[in-house]
Amino acid sequence: MAESQSFLVTVPGDWDLEEYAKEKRKFPSVQDYIRELMRRDIEEYEKAHK
Repeated sequence: MAESQSFLVTVPGDWDLEEYAKEKRKFPSVQDYIRELMRRDIEEYEKAHK
Protein backbone atom coordinates (compact mmCIF):
# COMPACT_ATOMS: atom_id res chain seq x y z
CA MET A 1 0.00 0.00 0.00
CA ALA A 2 1.21 3.48 -0.83
CA GLU A 3 2.24 5.89 1.87
CA SER A 4 -0.61 8.17 2.90
CA GLN A 5 -1.12 11.66 4.28
CA SER A 6 -3.93 13.07 6.38
CA PHE A 7 -5.63 16.41 5.80
CA LEU A 8 -8.38 18.26 7.59
CA VAL A 9 -11.10 19.33 5.16
CA THR A 10 -13.62 21.92 6.30
CA VAL A 11 -16.80 22.61 4.34
CA PRO A 12 -19.83 24.78 5.06
CA GLY A 13 -22.39 23.00 7.26
CA ASP A 14 -25.23 23.69 4.84
CA TRP A 15 -23.53 21.47 2.24
CA ASP A 16 -24.69 18.38 4.19
CA LEU A 17 -21.68 16.57 2.75
CA GLU A 18 -22.22 13.40 4.79
CA GLU A 19 -25.78 13.01 3.55
CA TYR A 20 -24.71 13.75 -0.03
CA ALA A 21 -21.73 11.37 -0.02
CA LYS A 22 -23.39 8.46 1.77
CA GLU A 23 -27.04 8.64 0.77
CA LYS A 24 -27.02 10.25 -2.67
CA ARG A 25 -23.65 9.13 -4.02
CA LYS A 26 -23.62 5.80 -2.11
CA PHE A 27 -20.05 6.02 -0.79
CA PRO A 28 -19.30 4.25 2.52
CA SER A 29 -17.94 7.48 4.01
CA VAL A 30 -17.24 11.12 3.27
CA GLN A 31 -13.53 10.26 3.25
CA ASP A 32 -14.05 7.69 0.48
CA TYR A 33 -16.02 10.24 -1.54
CA ILE A 34 -13.29 12.88 -1.20
CA ARG A 35 -10.58 10.31 -2.07
CA GLU A 36 -12.44 9.40 -5.26
CA LEU A 37 -12.85 13.06 -6.25
CA MET A 38 -9.14 13.70 -5.69
CA ARG A 39 -8.10 10.55 -7.58
CA ARG A 40 -10.17 11.59 -10.60
CA ASP A 41 -8.85 15.15 -10.49
CA ILE A 42 -5.22 14.00 -10.28
CA GLU A 43 -5.71 11.57 -13.19
CA GLU A 44 -7.24 14.31 -15.34
CA TYR A 45 -4.44 16.72 -14.44
CA GLU A 46 -1.79 14.12 -15.33
CA LYS A 47 -3.48 13.40 -18.69
CA ALA A 48 -3.63 17.10 -19.52
CA HIS A 49 0.04 17.73 -18.64
CA LYS A 50 1.80 14.85 -20.39
